Amino acid sequence: MNEENIAKIDASWKNTSFEILVYKKGNEVRGFSIKSPEEIRQQLEDNILLLQSVGASKYSRSIKPKVTMWEADLNLVSDCIDVWMIVQRKWMYLESIFASDDIRMQLPEEAKKFSKTDTNYKRIMTDT
Repeated sequence: MNEENIAKIDASWKNTSFEILVYKKGNEVRGFSIKSPEEIRQQLEDNILLLQSVGASKYSRSIKPKVTMWEADLNLVSDCIDVWMIVQRKWMYLESIFASDDIRMQLPEEAKKFSKTDTNYKRIMTDT
């Protein structure tokens, strides 16, 4: 049963992906964003709890290294999602500020810095 649970987790993550949305202000395309990953977060939580249960079983000794690896990997994915959502929120906030020509003129150095970040962010989102 424990090996079956590991196989189910493995199979489910091979078919899991983030949904990328077009980010618009009005009718203007401003970039891309990741759709809220609540389903993925729920999958992570369910799988981590399952792995903890499997790892606590006295019959899981032979698969303990796999359980440990999956727990570490899923915790890393969870941390990455948290950071990515923070970055995305901050980018959206700053993008709306620096879209204004008036702000760009008032804060030319900051606008230049944001422009570099904006270019990199859009390149990353387009490459995915």
